[in-house]
Amino acid sequence: MKIQSKTLWVNLAICLLLASCVSGRPGSTATTESVAITSSPVKYADANTPPPTLPANSPVFSPGELVPRLVSPTIGEWFIKAWQVKPARFGYEFISWHNDTSLRFEGSNRGDAILDVTKPDMPADILIEELDDRHRLLSPDGQYLIVCDNGIDLFHLPDNQQIGHAAIQTSSGGCSAIWSPDNSAVAILEDETDGIHVWGIDGSEPRKIATTVPFGGMAWSPDGNRIAYAQSKDEWNRLASIMLIDKQGQPLLSSPFNIAFGDYIHFWWLTNDILVSCVCHNSSSTYRYYRVSTREFLVSWSTAAGGNPSPRHQLPMYSFNYRWLALDTGKSEESHDEFSYSVFDFQTGQNYVLTTAHLDHKWEGNVRRSRGAGKFVEFLGWKDDDSVLYFVTLPTDMASAEDPNSSFGFMAFDPLTRKSLMLVENARQVEMSPDHRWALIVVSTDDPHLFQVGMWNSETSAIESIRMISGSAYYGNPAWSMKIVPTSWSHDGKQVVFANSTTSIALMNTEGDFYQLAVDLPQDFWLYQYFDWSPDDRFVLVNQDVYIDRLGLAWVIDVANP
Repeated sequence: MKIQSKTLWVNLAICLLLASCVSGRPGSTATTESVAITSSPVKYADANTPPPTLPANSPVFSPGELVPRLVSPTIGEWFIKAWQVKPARFGYEFISWHNDTSLRFEGSNRGDAILDVTKPDMPADILIEELDDRHRLLSPDGQYLIVCDNGIDLFHLPDNQQIGHAAIQTSSGGCSAIWSPDNSAVAILEDETDGIHVWGIDGSEPRKIATTVPFGGMAWSPDGNRIAYAQSKDEWNRLASIMLIDKQGQPLLSSPFNIAFGDYIHFWWLTNDILVSCVCHNSSSTYRYYRVSTREFLVSWSTAAGGNPSPRHQLPMYSFNYRWLALDTGKSEESHDEFSYSVFDFQTGQNYVLTTAHLDHKWEGNVRRSRGAGKFVEFLGWKDDDSVLYFVTLPTDMASAEDPNSSFGFMAFDPLTRKSLMLVENARQVEMSPDHRWALIVVSTDDPHLFQVGMWNSETSAIESIRMISGSAYYGNPAWSMKIVPTSWSHDGKQVVFANSTTSIALMNTEGDFYQLAVDLPQDFWLYQYFDWSPDDRFVLVNQDVYIDRLGLAWVIDVANP
């Protein structure tokens, strides 16, 4: 059921994906500065050995309509357990790991089913029947679930047991509730009295800690010690008054402070001192950051300001200590697209521009031609000590890609020195490990059906192993946002699984070993699939989403060493 928390983030990501500009409202102290980009030689380790030859007697499996061919590497036997997801029985939209050996199937209106991958027999048991997304809320750790339907029921998911019931009616016909960050309690907004109740998972009775909260907005601080809620609102000026209370209901502010809102009040904590509000409308949304201790507005960015979102727009990316914020603020017009990438410093209020780019569009008959200048940027993440931001620069079009005076690839930006350093030139895709110590690097070649995959080590800043991969890899125009190779890192950051062509799956580890896992998959398999590792990194879930009128397919590969 961990996918429920993913579902919330996916919904938020869809809302944020259209972002296009940072707007400086009156009162903002942010300033902007351009930064320099420098280059350094790319270092390669001498590990350019070919991948192992596929065994001639590779076993063939025929589970339902799926017929992948699996390869048995030398490290031990790899096997597959597959099944077909039947909409007539389940109609599931999401699949995630329930524990180390069980998958959870989450349906939009048919309940949740659990399947043991060591015994993949259908039908699986349904845990909760006939509930949609509005009626359930998963705890952050995925261990507890509240169901809001004629009161509130509390479930402990590891043993699939109901452990409590509260006779509280929530508003809007769904779960008007939020879990504390430490998973110990849930705050519930009661419909009849507009009061806030806190219910612990220890079996204690719910406690009312606030009354008359008519506007629905509330949020736990990351440390779990405070709850912010909307006390009142000014419809004319579109401002909501925010109050803070502790878990016992004691007020923490002498007077409320104001935040902006749109069609509804929506806000959340970024840190224990920074609150974010969404000025949300049907056509656009603006996200505004406030420092609670000083009641100061810091910065904002919007999904539509003078134009539509850029076609390559991406979400903001925070550093680990939340000092730095990487922003993509592009926008699109009929005649051109504009792209701008910057890093905002929450501590100083300074905004550093990384680079800008643009695409000009011109119609030639019924064909729109685009000509660009500058570089696209794809944010990858911050180093765990917040010293650098990793990103990839890509050409805007084929003309800029062939410009001998321009360099593109895997780079790092130091926000303190405000300089960018080229790490791997010509890298078209980079997938960082969870701890950002390693990265899977995809480097293009002159042959569109041939590309290199390497394992980059952040400690040595070198590619320590590289493989030449053949297959019908799709590159297309550099401006195209689709990934060359869908990937997923294991939780321990030591191995990564990826679709190494349109019909194959491979695995590479940080030791430089390369293994072919499956071949002869459907031609369009890689377009609609994702990988998900089990919590203990033994199994990999391969899930091909339902597309148009086809059935979704899912299977599991056991990648444990014998």
